[in-house]
Amino acid sequence: MRVKLPLESHIRLNQPLPWDVLSAQGTLLLRKGTVPTDERQLRALIERGAFVEEEEFQRHQPMPEEQARPEPPPKPLSGFDQWASIYRRIGVLLRQHRSEPQFVEKLAQLSNEVRTLADHDIDVAIFAMTRLDRTHYAIAHTLQVALCCDIYARFLRYDEAERSSLVKAALTMNLTILELQNTLSRQEGRPSAEQLEEIRAHPMRARDWLASAGVTDESWLRAVAEHHESSDGKGYPLGLSIVFPAAEVINIADRYCALMSHRRGREALVSNKAARDLYMLTTGHLQEIIARMIKAFGMFPPGNFVKLANGETAVVLRRSEHANKPLVASLISEVGRKLVDPVLRDTAMAEFNITHVVPESVMAVQFDRDQLFELVKQP
Repeated sequence: MRVKLPLESHIRLNQPLPWDVLSAQGTLLLRKGTVPTDERQLRALIERGAFVEEEEFQRHQPMPEEQARPEPPPKPLSGFDQWASIYRRIGVLLRQHRSEPQFVEKLAQLSNEVRTLADHDIDVAIFAMTRLDRTHYAIAHTLQVALCCDIYARFLRYDEAERSSLVKAALTMNLTILELQNTLSRQEGRPSAEQLEEIRAHPMRARDWLASAGVTDESWLRAVAEHHESSDGKGYPLGLSIVFPAAEVINIADRYCALMSHRRGREALVSNKAARDLYMLTTGHLQEIIARMIKAFGMFPPGNFVKLANGETAVVLRRSEHANKPLVASLISEVGRKLVDPVLRDTAMAEFNITHVVPESVMAVQFDRDQLFELVKQP
């Protein structure tokens, strides 16, 4: 007696057959030991009907413990994996904005993901953005500014609508000059006259394109249009003296993140120097925005490398209630050797006080971010 084979589970590509495969009439189709390598061959067998002698079939049935076990559920993505995914998807969407018919809806969804993920673990969010791959400068900068604005809005308890508009505006403020931004990040010397013209025009061009794409949120549109205006009337493109508050927040976040990014011919500033320099370059209520931003991020934001009083070099993991006393993990010993295992240090203790920030450019040590955050896992 013959049995019809359930081919999907008993005949597989690149695996030898344990029995002869016959037609319904008993004609030999495939000999025992044959290794099927052609998917079309298997489809032909299904169409014609494939059988095997029942005795032979039962002899080669797997024992219960040998039967295929269900695949384990996929491992949940870590916070860092989720930030990397957002970074990739925002990059694709912004670069292809002119050909994406659902741009506004997809941008809103990514904005929601940014805010939700920041709410879940704000220190992981800051760490991920601090250590973000800046190969694609324009996209990295955009996401860093958006997160900076969101953390500021969260710190000041903006309502959901205000917070949402601010993040979407930050994500789209440079929509029309992404390639120019990448060019300028690699360019020595000042922008050309043509580049300056494009820079001065980009806020209104971005605003107009967003409106044509279906954006009706006036707070979003106005924040994009005015994010380079200044209350002294020296901003652009309109030289306004009364500037939309959300636009001013984006302006400060934009400048703060730019100072901490490496550009050709200019080294990135460490976080506390960037904050201090920006504070000295502004006046009045803009200094208040910077001060609040520093309180929200801390003087030493997660992801920064710091030197401790005991000589160790550490990376900041979590902020504390004191802006200058975060929790850190030491990576390098006082004699300059990489530690076998990172060691958690509380910088509120005198021997582990932070003496200065270490520039990223001099750090060559590798580390596992997820492993580091296991040391300070939230309850």
